[in-house]
Amino acid sequence: MFTCSYVKQFILDMNAQDFQLGLKNSKIVHVTEVESGLKCNCYCPCCGGKFVAYKGKVLRPHFKHQVESSCNYSFETSLHYLAKEIIQKKKYLDLPVVNWIIPNTPSSWFSRDSSENSLPPFEAIEFQRIYFDKVEVEKWEGNFIPDLKCFVGNKQLLIEITVTHGINDKKLEKIKSHDLPLIEINLSLLEHTISRKTLAKALYNKKGNSNERISNFKWIHNPKNNQLFFEKQQKSNQILEFLKDNRKYIKLYGRNKEIYNCPVREKNEAPYKYSETCKYCPYYLGKTEPLKKSDEVLGSATHREIMCIGHKQYELEKLFNDCGVKGVV
Repeated sequence: MFTCSYVKQFILDMNAQDFQLGLKNSKIVHVTEVESGLKCNCYCPCCGGKFVAYKGKVLRPHFKHQVESSCNYSFETSLHYLAKEIIQKKKYLDLPVVNWIIPNTPSSWFSRDSSENSLPPFEAIEFQRIYFDKVEVEKWEGNFIPDLKCFVGNKQLLIEITVTHGINDKKLEKIKSHDLPLIEINLSLLEHTISRKTLAKALYNKKGNSNERISNFKWIHNPKNNQLFFEKQQKSNQILEFLKDNRKYIKLYGRNKEIYNCPVREKNEAPYKYSETCKYCPYYLGKTEPLKKSDEVLGSATHREIMCIGHKQYELEKLFNDCGVKGVV
């Protein structure tokens, strides 16, 4: 037997497809802001059909089409309208700024995960508030129409707002051909009970989860960032090649994995334990696996080795400085 609270929740769930936002005098309004019935003078933002405002005591306030309709995108279109209206009024956004970091630890180029994606330069994202001199809504940019065109002096930023459908390949090609920065704001996780206040909070929430903010504000095309990455990647590759060509293999002896030929420590104090020295040394590049009998390049089949660049510390220091990296740590 159903309880009263269960029935009430069931009714609310059944009502989830009803619309909270409507279009009145070219502005998005919440159903609670207008009169009931046809006196609301509101329309569906998607299909343009007449809305009726239902504001009873049982169901939450909502709009319905006056004439039954198969329109399913009223909410998505409403969010588009409302988000564009809010941004145009505020004239600023907190946008992700991408920095590409070349670390000053040589071992960063020889991590356990040897995939290319794990190698420097590493991506670092922080948010910076950008104020716009002017914001235009749905104005042509060559052969396509972005949701927003934002201007800062003589610079231009394009914004696409996504709720259900993202940017298709055809539009992406048009964006890239114009070589203008474009960022996508993803609102797909917002619920149908959204209001102007909660949407503004989603767009301007500085205290939100940083990973969520990064996923909600995604650069689709950023010429400046692409150029910066290319420059940093070239320098990173230069360091990687130097490390590969000059790394030295040093034997580890005994159960304690001791090292006798350390290029950065006093030899008369040897041996040094690997766990106390090499493992935390900035010139340590990693440990090799025990060698096979078939391996004739790196030595015998029984000993273990580490990779070290300490014998090239001065040349490495100069290379890092030339690449704009402050000293080896």
